Amino acid sequence: MDDDSPIALAVEIADPRWRRSIPDLEDQLAQAVAVTLPELDLPAGCRFEVAVTLADDRMVRELNARYRGRDAATDVLSFPQFEADELARLASPAGVVPLGDIVLAFETVSRDAADLGRPLLAHLLHLFVHGLLHLVGFDHVGEAEAMRMERLEAAILARLGLPDPYREEREP
Repeated sequence: MDDDSPIALAVEIADPRWRRSIPDLEDQLAQAVAVTLPELDLPAGCRFEVAVTLADDRMVRELNARYRGRDAATDVLSFPQFEADELARLASPAGVVPLGDIVLAFETVSRDAADLGRPLLAHLLHLFVHGLLHLVGFDHVGEAEAMRMERLEAAILARLGLPDPYREEREP
């Protein structure tokens, strides 16, 4: 990630299958951040860090049980450091501010990509962008919020040259 970017990535590859499946993983994630950045309403002058852990189902299941009370693996977990209103009020602190953590489960992401007929990289980038949006306060609890988030994800993915993952759901 270039030093001028307001968001730095700290990528931990806890499951080596990620690197074997996607050799230029860090570059792909950095590109997704660069394309997503203009859509994020981040306080000017702040530098942020996003921690990304590319894990397996076991690790994600443990985190999901501990922090969400759901004893099951899932594709992606996001742990924001701030509530959206707190993030908006941040002044320009010295140093780097942790924006939050994103954890992805290899088996679940791979299986879901195959089930959906999508390349693993495309599905990973979709879930990573989804996680980034959660870190800055987007959510999909209500129908209107979900539509707003899905449209933004689709627009960001289009700029990455990827198809709209929600297109089939929206078409009758």
